[in-house]
Amino acid sequence: MRKKVQGMFTSMVTPFKKDNLKVDFDALMDLIGFISDHGCEGIIPLGAYGEFNALTITEKKQILVTSMEARGDMMVIPNVGSDNFEETLDFAHYAQGIGVDALLILPPYFYKDIEVEGLANYYKKILDTIDIPVFLYNIPKYTGIEISDRLIDILMETGKVSGLKDSTGDISLIQHFKTKYPELNLIISNDTLFYESMLLGVTSFSSYLFNAFPEIVKAIGFDFQQPKQGGKVAQQYLNEVHNVLKGYPRIAALKYAVTLRGIAESEVRPPQTSLSKEKREMLKNSIVSYITNPIIVN
Repeated sequence: MRKKVQGMFTSMVTPFKKDNLKVDFDALMDLIGFISDHGCEGIIPLGAYGEFNALTITEKKQILVTSMEARGDMMVIPNVGSDNFEETLDFAHYAQGIGVDALLILPPYFYKDIEVEGLANYYKKILDTIDIPVFLYNIPKYTGIEISDRLIDILMETGKVSGLKDSTGDISLIQHFKTKYPELNLIISNDTLFYESMLLGVTSFSSYLFNAFPEIVKAIGFDFQQPKQGGKVAQQYLNEVHNVLKGYPRIAALKYAVTLRGIAESEVRPPQTSLSKEKREMLKNSIVSYITNPIIVN
């Protein structure tokens, strides 16, 4: 029986070794253990914070195997999408074959003028061959492609779309999706909107900050029947951390914060920018209190 996709998921970073930029699988396993130990319901490997576009298909498969081996009781929902149809199809089949709980598929993103019918055809050819839950990945900030109502309407007819992961950061759009498509399982991945989305009835979330600040994320409460006022306070605290990190190259900053939690030091791959020694020290001074004194809300 399949688990219900609900609760907190981590948009997981991919650790790279500093000396040669190879995937650090030992650090990856340590990170997954850290996430699990702090009560996360699942992990989302190979998303935007996982630098999926900087990975080969072989590396993606190895990362996914490692994630499955180390996950414990957590669900695994990888992004299998890319800008290459055959690669996406192959990876979707591979992921399904090793037992992931669901798939996340972003739209092909090189051509910005593709008609909705073209996007629908792309997805349909994948959906027709998959029998596990599939989530559409709406992240137009990076892809330049929106998951539109028209596309959702077409794909819903297949009976194969279980949900939508929304990374727009637009609360009005989240409310629109929640109202128009109540049967869709929404996963909200903007950390600053968790509490507000929960008030709208959303029950699934994906946090990049959980990689390094799980205590603060969990303090929001995620009581879906009766959100507590204390969750609003925790959300404000989480927003402070988000605002600090966005003042730096964000993936590099997040990886450095992960290092401060005892995970092996990790690098980013080009075109991401590393932190200078001076910026690392500045960042450490800015975030260490959020790690040593995480908020506790009763």
